[in-house]
Amino acid sequence: MKKYPLAFLFFLILIFHIFTIPVGAEPKTLHEGFYKATDLNLSHGIHTVQNTSTSDYAFIAIFDSNQVTRQYMRLDPQSDKYILIPLESEFEIIVSSKGSIIIN
Repeated sequence: MKKYPLAFLFFLILIFHIFTIPVGAEPKTLHEGFYKATDLNLSHGIHTVQNTSTSDYAFIAIFDSNQVTRQYMRLDPQSDKYILIPLESEFEIIVSSKGSIIIN
């Protein structure tokens, strides 16, 4: 008889744990400036970038530790989400925009 409440409690905890969002998965809003990938505290894996400005273009450039450009993008106003290259800890990010961009 004690097995059923224990099993129910286990599955209930499991269900609530599945729907939690890890802290690293929170979107980061970036304004014009220089950023290091380590300072953004992004999780490992694939990230997307989106321009949230309604009227201004946004430019994003990603450089490696040797100052070689790894990715450069011009984002239209209210752009779709675009996939970024996998970010390594020594990468630097430059954002040029009057508005802001979001990295997920």
